[in-house]
Amino acid sequence: MQYDNFYVSDEAISLDYLKSKNVTTKFVLINFASKSSLKIIPFFNTIKNEELTALLNLFTEFGINLRLDDLLGKLHIVILKILSQDDNEQMIIIHDAGFTNSSIDFLVSNLNLLKHQLQNKSVIVCPNLIY
Repeated sequence: MQYDNFYVSDEAISLDYLKSKNVTTKFVLINFASKSSLKIIPFFNTIKNEELTALLNLFTEFGINLRLDDLLGKLHIVILKILSQDDNEQMIIIHDAGFTNSSIDFLVSNLNLLKHQLQNKSVIVCPNLIY
C-alpha cells in the first residue's frame, strides 16, 4: 500500500483485500451508503467558522478557489479536515456517486498540490466498495 497518493480507481475497492495485506491504516469512508461512512454535508456543518477559514486559506495559498455552496467544495474541506487531524497513516476512500469525472479530476489535482503537507495519507475515489 502506497501513501501520499491521491487517485481515482475505476474498480470497486475491497476492504477485506486491504486488510489481508496487513494494512494497519485508519480507513475513513465518505459518501457511501453504509452507516459507518461519513456524509459530506452533515460533517461539513460541524466544522467551526474559524477552522473552516483556516482550511479554506490553505487551498487559497495554492491558488485554489473553492465554492463552498456546492458539494465538491465541501468535500475538499472535509477531506483536508480529516487528513489534518491525525499524523498517523490514513486512507480516505470516497464513493464517486454524484460527481462528474471532471469534478473528481479537479479534486485529485488539488489534493496533489497539497501532497507535501499530507504525509502518510492517501485518498482513493472509487465507484463502489466491497466489504
